[in-house]
Amino acid sequence: MSIEAAELLEVFQWTSLDIEETKRDTQRMEDIKKELADVFIYAIEMAILLHLDVKKIVMAKLEQVRRKYPAELMRKNAKEESGSGADPKYWKIKNSTRRSKKP
Repeated sequence: MSIEAAELLEVFQWTSLDIEETKRDTQRMEDIKKELADVFIYAIEMAILLHLDVKKIVMAKLEQVRRKYPAELMRKNAKEESGSGADPKYWKIKNSTRRSKKP
């Protein structure tokens, strides 16, 4: 799977195209689709072999990310410099998450 992911990354190597320029580049988009499909195939095959519910594990991960990186602390606000990760509330959540991972 890592080889396929590396091949996907190669499509973007040495380029500074933004998303709109990338979408207009038909050859690049074809390459992205092919390599992304390879990554998906390996990931789905692994999930099948391990009897994992893909929807369930993706939703669990999104919930974990939502708790770890609350949108209101991560978004930049025009009135203040919040969203830079400098908010003390963010670090409290981050440190709590790190402590919960220790054996």
